[in-house]
Amino acid sequence: MESRENLLSIPVKGAVAVPGETLPRMCPKVGVYDQPYEGASLKHTYDMLRHGMQRSEREFLGWREGPDYTWYTYEQVHELAVTLGTALKSSGIKKGSIVGVFSANCPNWMISDIALSTQGMICAPLYDSLSPGAIQYVINHASMEAAFVQDKHVGDILEVLDACPSLKLIVAMGTTDVNSVREYPKHEKVVSLSEFITRGQFDTSKVDVSGPDDLAMIMYTSGTTGDPKGVMLSNKAFVAGVSVGLRFLGTYGGELSPSDTMLSFLPLAHIFEQTAEKSFMMSGGRVGYWKGDVKLILDDLMSLKPTVFFAVPRVYARFEQKIQQGLAQSGILKRTLFEWAYALQLSNIQNFNARNGLLDALLFSKVKEKLLPNVRFCVTGAAPMSKATQDFLKVVLVTPVCQGYGLTETCAVTSGTPPCKPGEIDIGASGTVGGPMNGYVKLVDVPDMEYLTTDMPYPRGEICAKCPNMFSGYYKNEEETRKVLTDDGWFHTGDIGQLLPDGSVQIIDRKKNLFKLSQGEYVSPEHIEGELTKCNLVGQLWVYGNSFERYLVGIVVPDPDQWKVWAEAHGKEFDLKKLSEDPELKKDVLAELSHKRKASGFRSFEEIMDIRFETELNELGQGFTVANDLLTPTFKMKRNKLQQRFQKDIDDMYALMR
Repeated sequence: MESRENLLSIPVKGAVAVPGETLPRMCPKVGVYDQPYEGASLKHTYDMLRHGMQRSEREFLGWREGPDYTWYTYEQVHELAVTLGTALKSSGIKKGSIVGVFSANCPNWMISDIALSTQGMICAPLYDSLSPGAIQYVINHASMEAAFVQDKHVGDILEVLDACPSLKLIVAMGTTDVNSVREYPKHEKVVSLSEFITRGQFDTSKVDVSGPDDLAMIMYTSGTTGDPKGVMLSNKAFVAGVSVGLRFLGTYGGELSPSDTMLSFLPLAHIFEQTAEKSFMMSGGRVGYWKGDVKLILDDLMSLKPTVFFAVPRVYARFEQKIQQGLAQSGILKRTLFEWAYALQLSNIQNFNARNGLLDALLFSKVKEKLLPNVRFCVTGAAPMSKATQDFLKVVLVTPVCQGYGLTETCAVTSGTPPCKPGEIDIGASGTVGGPMNGYVKLVDVPDMEYLTTDMPYPRGEICAKCPNMFSGYYKNEEETRKVLTDDGWFHTGDIGQLLPDGSVQIIDRKKNLFKLSQGEYVSPEHIEGELTKCNLVGQLWVYGNSFERYLVGIVVPDPDQWKVWAEAHGKEFDLKKLSEDPELKKDVLAELSHKRKASGFRSFEEIMDIRFETELNELGQGFTVANDLLTPTFKMKRNKLQQRFQKDIDDMYALMR
């Protein structure tokens, strides 16, 4: 096998060594760019659409109410967006004004965003799961003048309207075509999208875009603690972020084209989904929106048959868990055959050898056919994916699973493991976030946590990035901006990484979410939760510790299906509440957690010594949800909210240990 040294990043030529830092590194193939191809001069979202129109006259934005998708073409979206933009202008919304979009993902969301670009207005997305207090905060902090609002959320806006004096106009819209609005509360400031768009006209001479350095979007981070920060993203940064993503994918065999299709289901108020959809728009591809029901997502996938799949690690982990549970319930012959084939194919992937085509054809392609039959490659982002999960999915989905790393502040694009063409060897190592995609990356010492760039065998430190797709700062928050963005343009991400010999970065910790136990050991709960949630009897897991206690404790949400299996095997009634009080079940869950902890290589002080159960589940079998404010819209734990909710359980568990 050829040497993998510096395969995914190389030191920047001529860079001067700085004590306490690694040399800045860059992609060896892509370089540093702010345009999708040589000679291009795209300046804003509207230019991205027009570039997509040059590549495709076909379908662009799709939705489904029945079994099949209905589509708007690129030309139709162009006409609707320009018309809607002139309607805003005629209604007194001026260039540079901040306009919100408060809706589930749908064609009207993207059309509204493009419309704002045609008139130089700034888009401020709101997660459609926000509480009234958070809605009020964002509207007032942004001094929002207008908002496109999904019909079912109009009442949420009206609830806080009296406390939001800047908001002059609310456009109520549905989630399919522009005329699909349903019933909503009436108010003098509210108008339906179908009526509002008639105030405009399709006249491209009236397009009035803003400049490259002007803002395209203020994206309020979902935040696991405190009020969200408004990340200012310029037109130039957004174009650069999308452009380099396309260059990177194309360079490594994953070029997007008009023949590509993606499913939109991650929130458009999050930068990961924004960048994904605009990459497809710039490429002339198709974006099909889900029906908005998690229980129907497999139906959406089978109807749309995407060629590229974007999801967060939690979604992929559920894929893995369900596949593993299905195997556990199959016959011993089938399980033995799968384990034998899996071990062989896993060895090929981990040693960067060619896949065994016969095993794929006879076994793994059948798994892929049930989930993602047409997918060329998968992309995961927004949180780290474990090596075990990434390896598993690479094997059973017969496709590269590319792990991207970026933040809202870098337009979602910092580094990534590359895709590859069918039949080629996947060179991205699982469990890493690859090398830089655009600009430069370096590590900086974090001495108080004992992460140093002189560490052996791998340099370790805080990941810092410098790139054309960098944010302009936090809106109305210079103090927080200065904490993370240096005068010479380096952004301190807050993530701890280690630099591997192939030039890839592996995320190993997070500065903000770490806590120290009483004996001085640092614990990263996210990594523990990510692995231990794969236990059969565990649906969700929150891990807690603090500097006054020696041990970790946890709150476990059951996997209802597996608890039912356990109850039947032990001759007990299937009642979650009663089972949660059964000492035998608790003993088995703790034993499963302990076994998984050891198998995953976690240290002895990372053992969960006691647990309590959360048995109040929603219809999807989840106890920690966006609706009960225990998860962010991208399914990250809100640790302060979880602690508030389960403080008594925490106190009781520690009291019993003393």
